[in-house]
Amino acid sequence: MIKKYAYFLVLVLILWDLFTLHAQENESLVQSYLSENRASLGLTDQDISDWVIYNEYSSQRSGITHVHIRQRYQGIEVFNAVGNFAIKNGKVFYFANRLLSNISDKVNTTNYAITPLQSITSAATELEIIDIGTIEAVETLDPREIVFSSGNLPQEKIPVKLMYQPTEDGSLRLAWNLNMSTKDGAHWWSVSMNAPLMLTHFRRTVSRRTRMRMKCLKTMLMVLKYRLRMEPVTMYFQCQLKVRTMVIDNC
Repeated sequence: MIKKYAYFLVLVLILWDLFTLHAQENESLVQSYLSENRASLGLTDQDISDWVIYNEYSSQRSGITHVHIRQRYQGIEVFNAVGNFAIKNGKVFYFANRLLSNISDKVNTTNYAITPLQSITSAATELEIIDIGTIEAVETLDPREIVFSSGNLPQEKIPVKLMYQPTEDGSLRLAWNLNMSTKDGAHWWSVSMNAPLMLTHFRRTVSRRTRMRMKCLKTMLMVLKYRLRMEPVTMYFQCQLKVRTMVIDNC
């Protein structure tokens, strides 16, 4: 049994090293492409010097790797300032550009006016969501990215992240970005809060069928965590099969 765990651990480490190497190669390709095409894209050196990969995946059938990046200014991400790259055979062959130019001239401040917790309560007030209950910080991923408990809301947690929000006048305003649901779970809001002012808000309606599927998925994950804690690795596939059957039967 110990040998099996050792082999499994070695395999995980090898796969992690390969993934890290692949990610570094893609970062280098993206940066090279931006540097070589900076002028034609209308960007400055500063505009392309600070960005982060927020999503990356590959297709085995096509051999294409898709890399999605988001611009940052002094380490803070800019909302919706993104670039999508398609890479094959070590070359970028497609780029969808939504990066912003002259970011440093558009930033209004590098200090935020309210706390992350205040952004949640202010958003609830603006959206007329009453009695949200006690909200507390449960995890600090970064001083600018904090996860809060959901109080009386149906969502599991409320992640809050400091970002620069583009405004109608073209400036970038520092704001807390968060997602919040109504009490019945029928609507999800993506909100950017600056002081008590709501800079932007987007609503997504969730159907009853989707809400039921989300509840089933949450149940499935809870059972998986329990079974894996009791009998790790060896019971994984058996547990996954049983839970999947349960979810299909009940959804």
